[in-house]
Amino acid sequence: MFWYVVTKTSEIAYYFGPWILLVATALWALRARSWPSYCGLLAGTLVAGAKFAHMTATEVRSIGLGGLQPLVDQNPVVYFFYMHGMSFGMFLLAIALAAQYARRGSVA
Repeated sequence: MFWYVVTKTSEIAYYFGPWILLVATALWALRARSWPSYCGLLAGTLVAGAKFAHMTATEVRSIGLGGLQPLVDQNPVVYFFYMHGMSFGMFLLAIALAAQYARRGSVA
């Protein structure tokens, strides 16, 4: 029973977490109107865009030419969100929260 609850909770977080993060960062940006909140909004957009790309893009392939690059027939924007949106978004969110904490002494 415990592992069933953990698994279902993880699935809910996987599917709805990015969208909740986007809404939360949008509300933060509307309320605070500061550069950390706008950085957080960009982060939430990147994470939600990555989730949307994972849900809609059937297959994303890359070729290693000094770094992973999309194939010629693929959209580079979709490729960016699919491959890098989640990690860049989380990194930007960490920067935004750290900057907010450094500015005010608290995140709230």
